[in-house]
Amino acid sequence: MKKGLKVISLIICLFFLSGCINSDIYMSIDEFKSVDFKMSSSLDILGFMENMLKNEELAQSFKEEIANINCRNICEEEDTNCIDSCVSSEVLKIKEISKEDIKKYLDNNFGSDILSEENEDIEIYKKAGFNVDTKKDEENFKVTVDISKHFNNIDEITTDNDKEINITDFLKGNSKYLFIKNANGNYKCNLKVDSKGENLDYLTIDTYSLSNLFNYTYKVTLPVKAINNNANKISSDGKTLNWTLEPFKENNITYEFNLNNINKEKITKNTPLKIMAYALIGGGTFIGLVTIIIYSTTNKK
Repeated sequence: MKKGLKVISLIICLFFLSGCINSDIYMSIDEFKSVDFKMSSSLDILGFMENMLKNEELAQSFKEEIANINCRNICEEEDTNCIDSCVSSEVLKIKEISKEDIKKYLDNNFGSDILSEENEDIEIYKKAGFNVDTKKDEENFKVTVDISKHFNNIDEITTDNDKEINITDFLKGNSKYLFIKNANGNYKCNLKVDSKGENLDYLTIDTYSLSNLFNYTYKVTLPVKAINNNANKISSDGKTLNWTLEPFKENNITYEFNLNNINKEKITKNTPLKIMAYALIGGGTFIGLVTIIIYSTTNKK
């Protein structure tokens, strides 16, 4: 296989097995300290290939591979002279790369296994107690995997051991913690999301070009304003934090918050409203009673 096609095959395998090309992680924590964790990962292999083949070097290697596939149906397998001659002729016939050419390549190199629901990592997520929903579009070589889990209390996934936590270890059940609780009672997330994958330094196309094909995000919604964080984007109330993660790099997510006074804050905020409501109700009731008394007295006279 040509080097260019080997690169494409490597990247397809790498990102299908390690979490797909697009991956969005979302967590929400409410005022009752319950946590919802969700991760949606998708792999659009056909679309990925179409983008990759905009590179001239990869496109030429791809044409040669398609020609090679066609010629192996014409020549004897061991007749290299026939195959080489045939490839030289066939590659000239391929003016543009079609979706059908890409599908032929994928079928020839991967078959139906590329969209297998029996992916090893998926089974591990299930064993770790996550709900896993897989959707496949075999015609267009697309697969989406949604992973979710609800925790009744944040303390279920909190430790006092102050160290960096790897999201992969959490997903695979190797670690049951996502948060660290310090002496001040603050909850701290010090999360590592590693999307480095395999060393791709040998590629003839730069990883910046490849990075445009990948999208990784992390988002968390808190019931209180974060004390500190390294998010890329923060909502106006300081409670929703967003990170855009870089592919082929180790990303670090940090944020800290405190839930100790959340009920007191709610009481403080609601007290003026409650007092006003009680005053209106009490006042209305008093006026009503006075009206009834006056009306009854008048009628007796």
